Amino acid sequence: MILDTFTLAQTRVYGQYLATVAREAAQTAQAEFGGNVVENATVYRVDGEIGRVTFPTYALRKDDQTVWNSVPGVFGAQGPREYYHTESAKELILDLASFASYRNTARVFNRIRRSTGKNRTPMTTIASIVYREGLAVQAYLGHFVTSTLARHAFTKEGVPQSTTTPVYNRPLAEAKHTVGRLPRDSVSQARMDYNADKPPDRRIPAAALDAIYEDLPGAVNISIDDVGVKKRPIAVGRILKRRPCRRRTRGSNPKNLARPRFWDPRILR
Repeated sequence: MILDTFTLAQTRVYGQYLATVAREAAQTAQAEFGGNVVENATVYRVDGEIGRVTFPTYALRKDDQTVWNSVPGVFGAQGPREYYHTESAKELILDLASFASYRNTARVFNRIRRSTGKNRTPMTTIASIVYREGLAVQAYLGHFVTSTLARHAFTKEGVPQSTTTPVYNRPLAEAKHTVGRLPRDSVSQARMDYNADKPPDRRIPAAALDAIYEDLPGAVNISIDDVGVKKRPIAVGRILKRRPCRRRTRGSNPKNLARPRFWDPRILR
């Protein structure tokens, strides 16, 4: 009872706050555009983590025309019977839907908010939220991949568009003095410093200067965890012999014949 009372008071205060925000925004717009402040015929609906809330919104009418409206001026546009879902509510729905079905997600989501009756979020709404979120993620990934390939002069299939190959796609023999490689002078100086106090058999040979050495500040370390799964070979011609199952009966043990299961006076005769 205490939780229900607290939830009801919380949603009521939240609705009054949003109504105050809409009224103050209309008064601010009235000072700029003029006109009369009128209340919209349809209330604005919000489905949040604390529950479902409805509140009035306002518009400015001047000469029988609407010069300003808090929907969508302050609040987003809303269709008939549509609810605005807050970020916290969508985050909670997506977290629950990743572990449970839509029906169980709706049940737990409404139970957390203590929503009953018409204030309950239906299962179809939760399924629609998850579906729209998936479309948004898919669209973002498609845009990211397309823009990345275009920025690096690649086609949609991942093929370079021009004959000029980027530095990271050039063979190692052609990338000796490009970005990310140590110049030959630095390598030669490092070789001389190392060989200064080393015996002849432990010195770095001059042929090592022809190799390619990466510049550590400009290099990227990549770790590949490749686990090879071995398939157990099947023995050809192997015959599995099953051992016969030996069942023990009551009469198989001679002791059971000599020991009566119950007291019978006829045995004493």
